[in-house]
Amino acid sequence: MAGKVRRGHLLGARRTVVLALSAVVALVLLVTIGVVVRVQSSLSVVTIHDDDRAVSAPADQDPLTILVVGSDSRALEGERHGVDDGSRRSDALIVVHLARGDARVDAVQIPRDTVLELPACPDVGEGSFAGGRGMINGALNHGLACTVAAVEALSGLHLDHAVELDFDGFVAVVDAIGGLPICLPEPMQDDQAALDLPAGEQVLTGTEALALVRTRHAVGDGSDLARLDNQKRVISALVAHLSGEDLTRRPDRLARLAEAVAEATTVDDGLGSVAALVALGRRFAAVPDSQVSVTTMPWQPAPDDPNRVVPAPEAADAFARLGQDRPVRTGSPDDASPRDPSTPSTPAQPPTPSDPSSKGPTSCPPSAPCSC
Repeated sequence: MAGKVRRGHLLGARRTVVLALSAVVALVLLVTIGVVVRVQSSLSVVTIHDDDRAVSAPADQDPLTILVVGSDSRALEGERHGVDDGSRRSDALIVVHLARGDARVDAVQIPRDTVLELPACPDVGEGSFAGGRGMINGALNHGLACTVAAVEALSGLHLDHAVELDFDGFVAVVDAIGGLPICLPEPMQDDQAALDLPAGEQVLTGTEALALVRTRHAVGDGSDLARLDNQKRVISALVAHLSGEDLTRRPDRLARLAEAVAEATTVDDGLGSVAALVALGRRFAAVPDSQVSVTTMPWQPAPDDPNRVVPAPEAADAFARLGQDRPVRTGSPDDASPRDPSTPSTPAQPPTPSDPSSKGPTSCPPSAPCSC
């Protein structure tokens, strides 16, 4: 379903990719203050393929496709963020493609409520899974390799690398930088998430920032897709804060930040060293913002459950373009409206470059108490 590209939303979506690679940025900075060994020992490294690709592609492969996973393990202090049932779920799934010659970054966000036939997963160190129909976010409960297999089955792509960032680490990251300055255009309240934030400029603790990212009931229609605006808002605020603060002058804060990121990060064996992450980070840093495009996978309600989604026919084209190293022609990245299968699809337009004067990830009502 095509829609107008709102520049603020496009900017916020682009920054989603930047946040997904913020671990790389922090690790690059950490190298400058000589604590590489501490970071290297904190990284979790796993195998994501069990065949002749058991060792992933080198970080300098050209082009390169990476799965970025934001996970909710609920393993640490789960009672603060939800019921701790011992499970592990992906709360964000983004397929990121770095084009040949590092000329462009295209990314497709996959709704976590996407239903599919999950493939069986051999044991590559995190247990096996027999497969079966389910939501894609549940694959992570059987390991990062299972999530990679599920996304490959959904998209038809081969994923060269995978990076997982745990939400418990997100809390530590925000606290390590002294809190997150943010501007909220309206109050956010959600008793279930222990969230009660006023409108306006404020500094969030790590716990508050995580609650804002995860809340369903304080935004939109309460759906999982409606949370994307809040996620983009927090992401943009974090990137802006990290970009505007010279952490090299605060080695103590930089060390805490990088250590928090490293402890919350799981990578495949091809990215299992600081050197590989630094090389990858430099490649992404070289891509101009105008050449970064992010969209949500075209979707429609699942036939057997309107509260779940399945890929719309247009999704196959979006993923095929990634595999062919071609730009993804999509509508607005925040266009999360379902496609009516009975309505002829309207050709989507390429994303419009973001307005450099845009100040935030979302449009803001004129009555808002701050420029957001």
